[in-house]
Amino acid sequence: MAGIVRELLRRGFRDGDGPGRPLSLEEVLVVAPLNAHVPRPAAAQPPGARVGAVDRFPGREAPLVVYAPATSGAGPHGTVVPLEASTG
Repeated sequence: MAGIVRELLRRGFRDGDGPGRPLSLEEVLVVAPLNAHVPRPAAAQPPGARVGAVDRFPGREAPLVVYAPATSGAGPHGTVVPLEASTG
C-alpha cells in the first residue's frame, strides 16, 4: 500500500486515448471503508494526500482512486486489520 500512490504519480496518467500527462497528488483519493481504517493508509502516503473513509468523499471523482481494504474484528478485541496481499 505504501508505494502504490508514489509509483502511480511517477508513471503519470492517460485519459482514454489522449496524451499522457503527470498526475498530481491533488488528483488522488485514498479511500478506506471506515474511519477506524484510515490511520494506517494515511501514514503510508506522501504529505498532503487526501485519505479518508468513504463518507468523506461523497460524490467526488478523481483520475486515481486507491481503495485500502480492511476488516475489523479479525484481531484481538475487534482491532482493525488492513488487508494486504500477504494476509490473503
